[in-house]
Amino acid sequence: MALSVFAVVSVLSYTGLVRALDTKERLERERSFWSQMSLAFVRMDQDFSEARGRGVRDGGGAALPAFMANASAADQSGVEFTRSAPLGLSARGLQRIGYEVTDHTLWRITWPTVDRAPGAEPTRSALIADVDGFHVLLHGRNGATTKLWPAGAGVDELPNGVEMTVSIPGRGAFTRAFFIHG
Repeated sequence: MALSVFAVVSVLSYTGLVRALDTKERLERERSFWSQMSLAFVRMDQDFSEARGRGVRDGGGAALPAFMANASAADQSGVEFTRSAPLGLSARGLQRIGYEVTDHTLWRITWPTVDRAPGAEPTRSALIADVDGFHVLLHGRNGATTKLWPAGAGVDELPNGVEMTVSIPGRGAFTRAFFIHG
């Protein structure tokens, strides 16, 4: 009799333990996802708030605008701009930053110098995984919105704000707006 009671209690305890471990695993995945999203959007906010109206030169010496945004045929967007560099990072106090999605990952791209040396390769840091959509909408000085920049703006002109939407399968679309103070 005691052995039967012990067996029933053991099965119930084991079932409860398995459920608790499954719940802990799910909670850890959720915490990791929300932490990744939060850190990515905080990083973007820091970058966009420091955008500056200074064009750059590419590796071949051609002029590039201070702020560039485009939409590809698949309606995926990319953005690249000059920002004030964190203290001690750049002798000139400027840094070139970009964001794009490739291989279902949102990447933050940084170039080693503001004006690109021939053959200089950017550093890529993964921000958000499992991305199936990335869209940028720019708010111009005249109140109009566009997906392309500089569309009719001067090469050193910055938009007033950037609205980014990141879509993740099974999670939906996350949209954040960033003001540009430049």
